Amino acid sequence: MNFESHTRTIYENPTAHDAGGFTGEETGVSPYAGSPILNIITEKQLKTCVHCGLCLSYCPTYKATGLEADSPRGRVFQIRLLASGELQPDDPDLNKHLNLCLGCRACETACPSGVPYGALLEAARAQLPPHNEQEKILRKATLGFLFMHPNAMRAAGLGLRVYQKSGLRKLVQFSHILNILPGGLAAKEAMLPDAQGGIVKPGLPKVTPPKPANARRSVSANSQEK
Repeated sequence: MNFESHTRTIYENPTAHDAGGFTGEETGVSPYAGSPILNIITEKQLKTCVHCGLCLSYCPTYKATGLEADSPRGRVFQIRLLASGELQPDDPDLNKHLNLCLGCRACETACPSGVPYGALLEAARAQLPPHNEQEKILRKATLGFLFMHPNAMRAAGLGLRVYQKSGLRKLVQFSHILNILPGGLAAKEAMLPDAQGGIVKPGLPKVTPPKPANARRSVSANSQEK
């Protein structure tokens, strides 16, 4: 599909393919019925966009490319096609235009209809297949296991703190061993967030006793004096 010519035709004549013009809606049957996207967002959110175009001047990718398919309303149109089954998740043009979005959500501040663009984009991207085997494995390890198990998250946090706080990170960086290993590990390691606190994460007490009332009054009086 040529997204640019198709989406530009739609938005030059919005009534030709508005929110009610998708296949099936004229019979009262939603074209989005059964779409996995509706497990994340609602059909109402999917149909909020009215094609006004006020978002265009706020979108950095549209300003850079000038392509309707790289605009917020163009991407919303493509997300609708994906939800209705008119586009498949592995469509290369769909992947290109959705992945080019920075996710800055500047368009949301300009939208008078309150289109939840960020939610729509995340729901659509969740349907896209991984680009390669490495991304497939990473998705399964993080989204399919790590984020689903609190104990695994705690173990990962402990590993991060040990790596950064024990001096192991400085040794690895000094040795430049990550530059030798495949997969761009050096660049990925540089993006690791800095762990807070020490190696052992301090636990919170089961019960935190309240401060005496006179202590609270004293603190309030001192703050007013300042």
